[in-house]
Amino acid sequence: MLEFVFLWGAVVFAVALALTLIPDHRAWLARRLGTRVGLGVPADLAASVEARVALRSRAACVGALLALAVSLAGLSLAGVSIGSATPRTDDGLTVVQMYAVLGAVSIGYSWGAAWASLRSASARDDRPRVARLTAPGVSAFVRPGLRIGAWALLVLAASAVAIVALGERPDQVASLAPCVALVGVALAGLVASEVLGRRVVRRGRPAVDTDELVWDDALRSETLRDLLVGPLQSLALGGAYAVIRPDLSGVSAFALFPALIGAAGFVLLSFVFRADRRRFLDELWPGARRRTPDEEARRIAAAADPAGATAR
Repeated sequence: MLEFVFLWGAVVFAVALALTLIPDHRAWLARRLGTRVGLGVPADLAASVEARVALRSRAACVGALLALAVSLAGLSLAGVSIGSATPRTDDGLTVVQMYAVLGAVSIGYSWGAAWASLRSASARDDRPRVARLTAPGVSAFVRPGLRIGAWALLVLAASAVAIVALGERPDQVASLAPCVALVGVALAGLVASEVLGRRVVRRGRPAVDTDELVWDDALRSETLRDLLVGPLQSLALGGAYAVIRPDLSGVSAFALFPALIGAAGFVLLSFVFRADRRRFLDELWPGARRRTPDEEARRIAAAADPAGATAR
């Protein structure tokens, strides 16, 4: 099972990395992001937006591949043989290890996206700069309740693992090591999301008009969301299974309660995340509506042929 996870992850992210070199794919990535956040891609910004989206995708894929390599090295040092058959009695432990790897890859992906955002913001430019009067905070891009909820899920997952550890025999506590590692990975991801998130928001980028400034906010919003989703996925992938193992008879109800509440909380936060993707528009650009791709195409056609547009 573990060897399949590593092979599948390496192939998927390597292919995604290669696709960012194709112009048509970069244009598709920009259009997809625009559809998700409710923005049209202005023709004069298309090249810049596509380049930044492609850089973000490449960096995220590299981050995921590095996390995959680190996970492989960590499991090897821990004495886990990736290619060997696993005894039936260790199936639960193997699944938790697999979830821990997937969680680490998710966080590596988000850290790569954050690096791309910081690199784009550090680009030097001598163009005239348009800026807003007040600097936005992280809450303008990610709802504070989502960040608080992420920390609450971490507490629930850690509580579940701790309760299970207290109920195990001393010689069986070591079997929870992958679960503890997964909670530790999630903790590191949440701390990084707070630190990197503030840096991403503080770092500005030269913008010549409002459209470019709005798109900069859109890219920063996606980066902040990735930084928070990574740790949440890490918790969801392994936190519940750390408690709900094949042998349920040995699990205390006191441990099942925080684990199940945490799993339900993750589902709820996932729905809120999906519905809250355009928060930055409501907070930073209230009442504004960006051009859709079709509207932009009609604007370009009208600018190219004013007489024909008037006749129509």
